[in-house]
Amino acid sequence: MPVNEHRKLRSRFRGAILGLAMGDALGFPYRGRSRPFVSAVPSVRNLAAGGFARHESGHFPAGQYSDDTQTALAVVASIAEAGQVDGQIVAEHLIPLWRDHQVIDRTAASTEAMEKLLKGKADFESCGHLAGRVEADALPRAVPVGLFGHDRPESLPELVAPVISITHRDPLVAAAAAALAAAVAGLVVSTEIILGRLLDQMSQAAGRFHGDTAER
Repeated sequence: MPVNEHRKLRSRFRGAILGLAMGDALGFPYRGRSRPFVSAVPSVRNLAAGGFARHESGHFPAGQYSDDTQTALAVVASIAEAGQVDGQIVAEHLIPLWRDHQVIDRTAASTEAMEKLLKGKADFESCGHLAGRVEADALPRAVPVGLFGHDRPESLPELVAPVISITHRDPLVAAAAAALAAAVAGLVVSTEIILGRLLDQMSQAAGRFHGDTAER
């Protein structure tokens, strides 16, 4: 790859992770609120102009990100260490967040799964919730997977699966994560966004796990 192209790609990688963290920090004060409530808050309607808000608990400064960014960064670190996406190594990078009580505003679903792993009640392949638990906790972990697999989008479902299943094994969650990874992979290499092509790539990735999601 030419030097300039490598630099551009590296900048986009950084931008994707930074964008995830910024979006997380902008939304964190309103996490768990209903859609009608959020829609009624003037500062939320124009978050970019309104800037970062303080969390209502008073425990976090304005601009604080949540466990969404923490877990995504854990995946980044695991890939940097292993040179590949490895579910076991991802789990090893997630464990300290819960073991050392570093998780910011931890969610119940991920915590239940990680505690089974910490207590030795299950391994990284079986600690995740079975079908029926459909939550967004795992989705941020798909972003670095999409970056890693940007040059081989056909492999994204297989790369995403072990990373997501650490906490969630419902096919719908896997499909959403695969679609997100495909979107990231497509956008990071695009000079021009062709929406139909991007949606086809997302649908194809999601379809490996959940046909209805692929159709939607």
